[in-house]
Amino acid sequence: MNNKIIDYISGAKVNATPEEIEAVQPLAQELVEVYGYNKNEIKTHPQFRISLSPSDEKKSYPVDIAVFEDKNLKIICECKKISSQEEETHPRYEELKPRENLKSVFYQIKKNLQKTVIGSTNEPDIAKNVLKILFCKIFDERYQSESGFVNFYANDGNFRESSEKVRIIFAKVKNKFEDVFDKSEEIKMDDKIFIGTALKGEHGQFFTPRNVVRFVINFLDVNETQKIIDPACGTGGFIVESLRYKIAVARKNIFGCDKDSFLAQACKAYMCILGDGSSNIWNEDSLAKFTDNWKEKYEIVVTNPPFGKTIAVEDEKILKNFSFWRKEKDKAIQPQILFLELCLRLLKKNGKLAIVLPEGIFGNESENYRKIREFLLENYNLLAIFNIPQETFEPFTGNKSSILILENKNYDEESKVIFANIQKIGHNKRGDTLYRYNNNGVPLKDEQGNFVVNDELSDILLESKKINLPHYTQTNKENKVFYVLAKEIKETRNLFLIPTYYNGFLKLLSELKANKKEEGFFISIGELIEKNILFTNKNKNIPRGKAVDSHFYLPYQEGLVPFIRTSDIQNLEMTRRPQNGCPPYQQVLSHGFVVDEKGYKMSKSLGNVIDPEELIKKFGVDILRNLANLPPELKSEKDFEKELSLVDYYILLQLEKLTIESQKKYSEYNFNPIFSSLMNFCINDLSSFYFEISKDSLYCDSLNSPRRKQIITTLYYLLAGLLKIISPMLPFLAEEVYQNIPFQFGISNQASVHLVNHFPNFQLSPEKEKELGLITDFFLPLRQDAYQALEKARQKKIITTNLQANLTIYLKEEKE
Repeated sequence: MNNKIIDYISGAKVNATPEEIEAVQPLAQELVEVYGYNKNEIKTHPQFRISLSPSDEKKSYPVDIAVFEDKNLKIICECKKISSQEEETHPRYEELKPRENLKSVFYQIKKNLQKTVIGSTNEPDIAKNVLKILFCKIFDERYQSESGFVNFYANDGNFRESSEKVRIIFAKVKNKFEDVFDKSEEIKMDDKIFIGTALKGEHGQFFTPRNVVRFVINFLDVNETQKIIDPACGTGGFIVESLRYKIAVARKNIFGCDKDSFLAQACKAYMCILGDGSSNIWNEDSLAKFTDNWKEKYEIVVTNPPFGKTIAVEDEKILKNFSFWRKEKDKAIQPQILFLELCLRLLKKNGKLAIVLPEGIFGNESENYRKIREFLLENYNLLAIFNIPQETFEPFTGNKSSILILENKNYDEESKVIFANIQKIGHNKRGDTLYRYNNNGVPLKDEQGNFVVNDELSDILLESKKINLPHYTQTNKENKVFYVLAKEIKETRNLFLIPTYYNGFLKLLSELKANKKEEGFFISIGELIEKNILFTNKNKNIPRGKAVDSHFYLPYQEGLVPFIRTSDIQNLEMTRRPQNGCPPYQQVLSHGFVVDEKGYKMSKSLGNVIDPEELIKKFGVDILRNLANLPPELKSEKDFEKELSLVDYYILLQLEKLTIESQKKYSEYNFNPIFSSLMNFCINDLSSFYFEISKDSLYCDSLNSPRRKQIITTLYYLLAGLLKIISPMLPFLAEEVYQNIPFQFGISNQASVHLVNHFPNFQLSPEKEKELGLITDFFLPLRQDAYQALEKARQKKIITTNLQANLTIYLKEEKE
């Protein structure tokens, strides 16, 4: 009698064959526990069957594992027992291949270890042991044997032997680097590898991604005679990259400090293994202890200090040593401000500082932050400000940051300050690496055959080195890097050091002033205050919570005053033109899929889908909120149909009702019902009803088809009407779309959507109103009955989609 085992997926008893024990069950468990599939998405027993040929209607071939997604077959796994003979697996160094996306790999390892590690559950303790294992790996590759063989590798199935190999390597590490590791130190973890969030974020330390580190070091162009220090070095990201950049520097000129003893030890180990430069790494609190180490001055200071409100420094013994601390006002101060001052002290004359700081220091209007910016501008030569995206430090933190690079030289009003707004950093908010794709959705590879990471850093670096950079007033959407004169920054009221303030707000303001067609086309906030339209308190500030009184608005139907939130102005939202003249969708097809700008179907497998978060960062929040309302391109439509079909009139009549309802709610300052009604119209009337009926003609009919032109005409009026409705709530999106409507069709001759009085009403003749009764009284109830019948057929698995149905309609005889 055969032995039985329990199937991991179904729970059924199955024969304990070699295939089941060695392949099917381990793989099924891995699909659930490592790759995150649900058991109900996987079929093992009874086996799922597939067709081997078109004529195989009975689906006679069984597969060992079938994985489904949304009830559609996604993966087929054919499993075999282990039959290979034992053979030599000792690898050579040249046979090693770099792994892609190590963050994802380590995350899966962490998930496994959380379930299986016995002993200490203290994540930092486990992480410290793992870091020792990683050092063993680096050491083994750097100091490989003369034969070229490496000793850090796993023996399949023999975990004890693999563990012993690592321990032997660690003994070599301790012998070679006695000043880093104590002789008694051990790797106290069985046969496992672990890394997670244990080393990140406890004290505001969010380690800098390596591509950002390389970008900064390359921009500074360190030479071997310069002394370099990182006063908050962590595991040594910046100084290790300096070592890689100019390895001759390492022995005497690279310095680092961190108050976390383990991080300082990790940095020492890393420096030792890579270049024997550990003697200049200290373990002490840079802010609290001013030892002999801090009497030295350095040509290069580079750091990403810990920052955050939760780790503010309150000890007055520390604070009194810093001029940025204002004793009379501040009981505590965030550490990044103190680190900035410390770094400035460490700089030699003509030395350079590169520091990662939260965006508040660059753009917060508070007095303290403004004084810091003023101090920097008056006493140093600012070289560059690189704004980096929010996901730079994600998934560990979402802090928005910038990189400040300056030189310890006197202020020069004619010096050019480089600005760049970096948008692509090479990974998403989950930490997954993002790659570049060609127009066909195929990942790009470099000359060595490695996938090309989708970040802009190398391009930004090359641009920033150019001599003929454009001035911010001369930039266009192609210019990612530009300059602003130091004196121009000092002329601004708040001394902002944010890229979008210059190539966005100030540039737009100058264009408006140059291009205004008549007096009164725009008015500044200051002028509104002077005219007593906006009121200020005794401190000359607009009181919080006070709005422009309703009697200062012109009647709504004239539509001359847009609805603008003060937070939009404060956050420079006004400068974020949602589309920059380039719509996110070149063309939207209504047959259940979307194509990219090259006409290829968008799909995850091709890698050409649009990430909503990328849209928000690039175009602003408006674009995502109402993306469904964007119309198809109208370039080929030169003449609209005057006579529309009944269904066209019906949808326009619904729009008219929505317009009247919205006007009433706006006059009552009751915005929530407007948005709810708008969403209901777009989802139910427009999408589920009108597009369902019209999409075939819109997509399949010829360009000159009368029906297609009727639909385009209707969509054009729908777009115009919806823009007028949303313009008070989403003024920038509405204006951007309005500016891209081809005005030659005569719907409006106003320069702005906010100047439009009202889009055309759709007054129907009595005959048309009677005909529309066919839709409301007959067609819509019939449509509802049909959908109910189709849903019942789907539940009984007679059909899977509506397209498979042959629908027959029966009419009841009316009783006399």
